[in-house]
Amino acid sequence: MADKDNPPNPLRRLASSLRDLRERHRDRHRPTGFGFVFADRVDYLDPKRWDAVAVHGTVFLRREVLRVIENHGGKTSGPVTR
Repeated sequence: MADKDNPPNPLRRLASSLRDLRERHRDRHRPTGFGFVFADRVDYLDPKRWDAVAVHGTVFLRREVLRVIENHGGKTSGPVTR
């Protein structure tokens, strides 16, 4: 009950905050165990592995669909004028 009457020691709060910051920093920089691959085109990836990973995904993860998006997706016919 005496703890409720006295405010927490500011030095202890500071030490606790610094400890929490250090722990969160350590957690952010700990290896996740995940592997990442970056590729400009879907054909740069191993097709068997990609298909195994994407088998339960949406239609948009299929190599054929990604290939169409690569070839035709983000291109415009020119500036839009009104």
